[in-house]
Amino acid sequence: MMVDYPLVWLQRFSDMNYAKRDPVYWAARRQTLPFQWSDRVFRAGLASDQLRILDEAAEIGLADGITIPIHAPDALPASCSLVIGPDGVDPLNAQKATWYGVYAHECARRLRLADMPAKPQLSPRERQCVQLLGQGKDDGAMAIILGLSEHTVHNIVRRAMDKYGVASRVQAFVRALKDGQIRLEDVAT
Repeated sequence: MMVDYPLVWLQRFSDMNYAKRDPVYWAARRQTLPFQWSDRVFRAGLASDQLRILDEAAEIGLADGITIPIHAPDALPASCSLVIGPDGVDPLNAQKATWYGVYAHECARRLRLADMPAKPQLSPRERQCVQLLGQGKDDGAMAIILGLSEHTVHNIVRRAMDKYGVASRVQAFVRALKDGQIRLEDVAT
């Protein structure tokens, strides 16, 4: 979050826990087109507590503004808001703010994705073994089903666990299920 709102407003916003009902935030999450806070259509859809938040912000000097919603795949929704001063917002500056807001959002999204570990890819045999784990099979039963030695099955399961960086077979099963590498309906057979 990058803001240059008056400190007194930021403190009140935090103290009163306005984030839960902030009308600008909620509108930006629901729509894709920019909107002005004083717009009758925008204000008509607000609850009384949300209108009160806007009125309190106006008392502090945040009377009107333009918000540009920002939505992108694999990213949290965001928005770029400009407070309209006494002379209004120059349309060229509003367009530049949109570009900067979208650019900052994309940079933040890339940083977030870079920090996330890559989803490990299980081999077909590792998926089979983890799926059989989900059916409650031990190494011996898996070895018979797959026509492999117990030692080989044990090593395959160990590789799957290592790929996920987990300490137990149950954890490997849950992660493979969560990642979509195995499906619950395949385990229930």
